[in-house]
Amino acid sequence: MITFNISQKILELLLLLVTLFFPSVVMSQARSLPYVTPPRWSPDGSKVAVTINNTVEVWDATTEQVVHVLRGHTDFVASVAWSPDNSMLATASSDQTVKLWSATDGTLLHILSGHNDSVTAVTWSPDGSQVVSSGLESEPSLFVWDPITGDLLFTHSGGTIVDMAFSPDGQRLALSSSLVFSIIDGESLAPIVQSPRVECCANQMYSIAWSPDGNTLATGSINGLVTLWDASTAQMLMQFMTNRYYQPDSRDVDNLALSWVRDVAFTPDGSTVLSVSGDGTVREWQTATGILIQETHIAPLFRAVWSPYSGRLAVWEPTAQKAADLSNGQVFDPNTGEFTIVVPAPSRERLQAIAEACIPPTAVEQALTASIEADQLTDFVAQVEALPEDAIAPACAADLIAVAEALQNQ
Repeated sequence: MITFNISQKILELLLLLVTLFFPSVVMSQARSLPYVTPPRWSPDGSKVAVTINNTVEVWDATTEQVVHVLRGHTDFVASVAWSPDNSMLATASSDQTVKLWSATDGTLLHILSGHNDSVTAVTWSPDGSQVVSSGLESEPSLFVWDPITGDLLFTHSGGTIVDMAFSPDGQRLALSSSLVFSIIDGESLAPIVQSPRVECCANQMYSIAWSPDGNTLATGSINGLVTLWDASTAQMLMQFMTNRYYQPDSRDVDNLALSWVRDVAFTPDGSTVLSVSGDGTVREWQTATGILIQETHIAPLFRAVWSPYSGRLAVWEPTAQKAADLSNGQVFDPNTGEFTIVVPAPSRERLQAIAEACIPPTAVEQALTASIEADQLTDFVAQVEALPEDAIAPACAADLIAVAEALQNQ
C-alpha cells in the first residue's frame, strides 16, 4: 500500500525505476520510495513554490506565509518552474497537462495540452521565450511551447526525464534520466553529448545544476553522492559523499529518504558546490580540489532547495513526530509538513563571496569593508538595502541580508 497520494502513472514510473534499478528490494523499498517534487525559488528570491499533491502553494520567503494556492490540476504535480522574469509559473502534472499561471495573483493563464502521458518535468528557457516539458511518452517526449500564446512549437525525443536545467547562457539543456544524463542543444534539442551509463545502482541522479561559467555540471543522487562532470565531454571529474547514509550501491542504503541528495548547487562564483540531504546534512566542497570545506546539520527534511545565490535553503520539513518516523525508516507522507527558510553555516566568507558576485565594483567599495566584521553587519545590511534598485539583483540582496542577519544572531 502506498501511503502518500501520487498518481498511478507517476507511481508506475517510480516502481519501474525500482524494478529496474533495485531488483532485490522491490517489495521493501516500493512502499517508502522517498520521491517528492522539489520546491522552487522565484528568480528574484522572494517566493518559493511548494507542491502539495495536486496543488502548488506559493510562499513568501520573508514572512513564510502562503500568498497563493494554484488549483486546477486533477492529478499529482511532478514539477514546477518560474519564468525568468518572475511573472509566471509552469506546473507539470500526471494529468497530462502543463499549466501556466500568473505569479502575481495565481490566475490560470494557459493549459498546455499535447502530452498523452504523465508530464514529469518542466523548465523555462533563460530568455523566457519557451517552456520545455518532458513526459512519459516513448516518442516524442520533449515538448516546446510558446508561453505567451500557449501554442506547441515543436516536439523532440528525449526519454523519461527526472530533472533538467538550461545552461546559464541558454545554449544547452542538461537532461537527467537517473542513470545517465545528456546535454542537448538548447534551441534545436539536437543531442550534443551523453554521460557514460552508470552501472546500477551506483549513482541514480535526481538533481542537476550548472556551474556559473557553464563548464561543469553537478548531479545529486539518491544514494548520497554529488558528482561533478565536464560539461563538454560529460566525463566524470570527481565525486563527494554527502552524508553518513551513503552506500556505493543504492540497494544497500538502509533509508533512501535520508541519503537522497535533495538539492545540489554551485555558489555564485563557482568555486564551491553545496549539497543538502534528506537527513539534514549540508556539505560544501571546493570544486577545483574536492576538499570538504564545511559540514553542518539541520533537521531531517522532505524537500529542500538552495536560493538563487546559495545563501538560503527553503525547507519543507516534517513535524517532530514525523521526523522521528522518517529517521526510523517509517513510511511517510511528504505532503504534511512545515515550511521554513534557513541559513546553514553563515560565514563572513560566504557573505563576501555573494557580495563580490553580484554587487558592482563601485557599490562594493561603498557597501563593503575589506573584511566584514561582526560589528559592521548592521551597517552592511543598511547599505545593501540603500543600494539603487537597479544596482543589485533582488535575489542577491535577499541572500546578502539573510546571511548577514544570521551572522548577527550567532
